[in-house]
Amino acid sequence: MRIKNAVIFGLGSIGRRHAQIVKKLSPGCKIFACRTKKGSLLDTPEGIKEIDFNTFVKNQYDIAIISNPSSMHHETLKKVMLADNTKTIFVEKPFCLPEEIEDSAQLLNKNNKIRVIPGNSLRFHPAVDVLKGLMEKEDYRDAIEAYAHFGTYMPGWHPWEDYKESYAAKKEFGGGILLTSIHELDLFYHLFGNGVVIASFIANYILSEIDVDDSAQMLIQFNKCKIANISLNFYEKPVDRYIKIIFKNGFFYWKFKDNVVTFSQNGKESSQNISNAINSMYINMWKKIMNDDVVDFEMTSVYNSLKAIKLMNENKNGSQFKK
Repeated sequence: MRIKNAVIFGLGSIGRRHAQIVKKLSPGCKIFACRTKKGSLLDTPEGIKEIDFNTFVKNQYDIAIISNPSSMHHETLKKVMLADNTKTIFVEKPFCLPEEIEDSAQLLNKNNKIRVIPGNSLRFHPAVDVLKGLMEKEDYRDAIEAYAHFGTYMPGWHPWEDYKESYAAKKEFGGGILLTSIHELDLFYHLFGNGVVIASFIANYILSEIDVDDSAQMLIQFNKCKIANISLNFYEKPVDRYIKIIFKNGFFYWKFKDNVVTFSQNGKESSQNISNAINSMYINMWKKIMNDDVVDFEMTSVYNSLKAIKLMNENKNGSQFKK
């Protein structure tokens, strides 16, 4: 797909990242921004033209990018699909709120002429490419144990804004650790198929000035992984992020800040260098979109991870679930 005209809803840090990459991969592409200007970044980057919604409706686009606050994703998707003036719609994570899953699925089923793509970019990191390649081999076919951890210090994310006013810090904007840091949960559903939440603990431990949870612990049994442990937090300094998966005849390990992945097969350890620039996974993702290679953008894991979050939010504080 060649992108000549793109429109972005929301122009915060992630919207600007998408715009930058689309411009790089599609030289000459015209990018428009339909925005409320209620966020912290009020300037308009060079090469992007601001438009209002009425102007958006009157024109045609190759792709619409929805990257406004999480709580606005579903309503914006409905409006863009109703306008019927774009071939493809890209929706930044989380695709919708957990309580919107059913409406979202019905919306996509009724409008199958427009291609809708979820923006779960971790699926496209070079390290995950290595992992997927390994999992095609017999020794790595089914996982026994999987671990994912992402600890980050939210108050230090954006020096230009008060973290307490960011979308991630506010329940009304769809914030909180589970939705904001949904990547690891989505990735495990993407890799291992459907799963059953065995236990979870969600709480606000440290950042008492925000009205959302800043910590989450999850135990999940997947179709292709006997037990997975996912831990997330908003208060860890310095940031730490890693994935480790134990297979019957080997393991896979990747630390996000490193440019190497480590794995073993029958006791023999190996490693492979990867590109670890933060933009790598976004560039890989957008290349697939532009090449119409959309197999890895499946929606099943998107909805399954959101259903798991819905269940965990309804049963907080050390809840255990029966199969």
